[in-house]
Amino acid sequence: MLGQYRIILSADTAGEVPQPPERCLSRKAGIMRCYLRETAMLTTLLIVYRVLGTVLFALAAAAIVEKYRTVRGAVLLPARVLECRRASSTSSSRGAGGYRYLVELYANGRRLELETNDAFWFRHDKDKGKVLQVWYNPNARCVERKSWETEFFAAVLAVIGAALLLIR
Repeated sequence: MLGQYRIILSADTAGEVPQPPERCLSRKAGIMRCYLRETAMLTTLLIVYRVLGTVLFALAAAAIVEKYRTVRGAVLLPARVLECRRASSTSSSRGAGGYRYLVELYANGRRLELETNDAFWFRHDKDKGKVLQVWYNPNARCVERKSWETEFFAAVLAVIGAALLLIR
């Protein structure tokens, strides 16, 4: 409800009706129009929640689609971590950030050195020499490290998005 209306019929009943603050009184004869700021702010906040919830759902879907775009048609292979290096130094795409693994793997009888499509916030030098599982797709320019983080992150985004959409 955006407004609140009250009609004061006569001076006799005016004392019985609780009077609003001065700022809410209309100059018109006995009709009060008081628009509550709290109601308008609540409506604006609900709109922001809806937009934010929708954006979080879209990000969750994009994370899953990106992960399985690389994994579709791929083979799970063991790979050895050669180094962890900055993505911006090896990627031609503008805005690439974070750190990625450079891994060594063998596919179709050939030795390959490929980057994972990770984006770590800091170097993982302790993982050098470690063997991990990667999804190798010959049509992709990078490999996808087998991990639970993407699915977990997408699930968290989806739950937060759903919570924001369900707020009344």
